[in-house]
Amino acid sequence: MKKAIITGLLSVVLLTAVEARNNEKTDANKAKIEVNYTGFFNNDLAFNVRFDNPSGNNVTLTVINEDGENLFKSNFSDKKFEKKFVLLKDADVYKLTFLFQSGKEVYKESFDINVTTREVADVVVKRN
Repeated sequence: MKKAIITGLLSVVLLTAVEARNNEKTDANKAKIEVNYTGFFNNDLAFNVRFDNPSGNNVTLTVINEDGENLFKSNFSDKKFEKKFVLLKDADVYKLTFLFQSGKEVYKESFDINVTTREVADVVVKRN
C-alpha cells in the first residue's frame, strides 16, 4: 500500500515538473517575439515587429491575411530584428497574422482589423 502511494506521489511530482518546464518554454517563446499595433502612420495602420534571435539562426517572417495570402515574406538572421509594417487604411484586410519560423519552431501573432471611418461636419449658420 505504501509503495502504491509513493509511486502515485512520484507520478504527480514528475507530471507537475514536466508541465512547469513546458510552461517555461512557452513563456520563453513569447518573450522572443513582440508585435504591437502602434496606431496611425501617415494615415495608415502601423505595426512594430521585434524578434530576438540570439543564436543568429535563419528566420522566415511571413505576414498573411485572413485568406492565407502572403502580404510579405522575408528571411533574416539578425540577432535583433525590428521592422515597421504599414497597412493601408483602405486595404480590404480583416485579419493579419505574423508568422516567424526558425527550423521546427513557429511563433505566431494575429490581429483582427476593423477600421471605422466617421465624417464629422461642423456647420455654423448665422442670421444677417
